[in-house]
Amino acid sequence: MGFPREERPSLLLNCFKNMENGICWPNLTTYNTIIDGLFRCGSAVDLFAEIVEKGHSPDVFTNGAIINGLCKAGNTGLINEAAELFSDMKEKGYPCDEVMYGILINGHCKMGNTSDALELLREMEKGSCRPDAAIYSIIVSRLCADGAINEAMGLFAEMVENEYRPDVVNYGTIINSLCKRGSTSVGLWLLREMQKGSCKPNVEVYSIIIDSLCKDGSLKEALIQFREVERSHRTIH
Repeated sequence: MGFPREERPSLLLNCFKNMENGICWPNLTTYNTIIDGLFRCGSAVDLFAEIVEKGHSPDVFTNGAIINGLCKAGNTGLINEAAELFSDMKEKGYPCDEVMYGILINGHCKMGNTSDALELLREMEKGSCRPDAAIYSIIVSRLCADGAINEAMGLFAEMVENEYRPDVVNYGTIINSLCKRGSTSVGLWLLREMQKGSCKPNVEVYSIIIDSLCKDGSLKEALIQFREVERSHRTIH
């Protein structure tokens, strides 16, 4: 029989305190397991402070669990707290990897803190934790949502120049944003770049372009792209 979700954090902490009061002292693995289970970030942060106070050196998992918990809370104040904690970890020499950067960048983007996300990206580019296509895609998506299409296109081009191969999701994200903001011609250009390259457009990408062309009254071009779908043996639903 499972415990109600709202009771689980207190049960975890009680279990932990019982260990401390007995003969079985918790080690770093125990701390990590309990932190991962404390989805209420306040308790998790308190426990993190206790880890440091008792002489344990937090590992990548510990740091990642705390940062992830704060970012998942979906609160601007907690995202800022995660950023401060992340900065403090780096200053103290605690391990921080590309996954942790990605979690924090994603958190910033969800809250609309695009400039903070870009700052972390530039930091990654200069350091040993290199960003991957997924991280670039997160920021490109945010820039598109902000209506900063030129900046999004610039970062997308930078991603390609740095030999990160965009996938169909990356392409689809920016094409969708371009079309939503009336830049169908630029979206169509990007579609043609896909058609010439190794990452071919899927039915979703074609549907976005065709729908936008129809709304713009460009029925001839819409029909051309529809025929391209037929030629490629795809089916539009």
